[in-house]
Amino acid sequence: MHGILPSLLVAATLILTASCQEDATGPDDLPLLDTHWVLRQVDGKTALLTEKGAHMPDLTLLAAANHTRGQGTCNWFGGSYALAEGTQRLTISEQGSTYINCPNQNLEATFLLTLPLTTHYEITGRTLRLYDDEHTEARLTFEAETK
Repeated sequence: MHGILPSLLVAATLILTASCQEDATGPDDLPLLDTHWVLRQVDGKTALLTEKGAHMPDLTLLAAANHTRGQGTCNWFGGSYALAEGTQRLTISEQGSTYINCPNQNLEATFLLTLPLTTHYEITGRTLRLYDDEHTEARLTFEAETK
């Protein structure tokens, strides 16, 4: 009987540890899908709007049909994404967008060029971080916006 209890405790610990590693989001973390994410940082620097009337870029990954949608500083965009089940692997397609000629679209261009480089993500609370395989720091950081 003395050998069974320690064995059960070890087995339970291993099972709990393994299940924690599969899903790195905590109970207070927002879901990746169907959440409206607003850009806050690009490569660790605060995203700033330089033009009056510009829109802070945002992104929503729609659970239905694996579509993306959002708005850059000026233009609307959309595309697709793929998730590897049970991991935090995420790929995002190049995004098709409208082509309204707005002044100084540097932030929008950087945002739309960086999205398809995404290989994985992390969510902590209301913050989404997108990473590529080339950098250890998040390329794009978003905050959830509730409407």
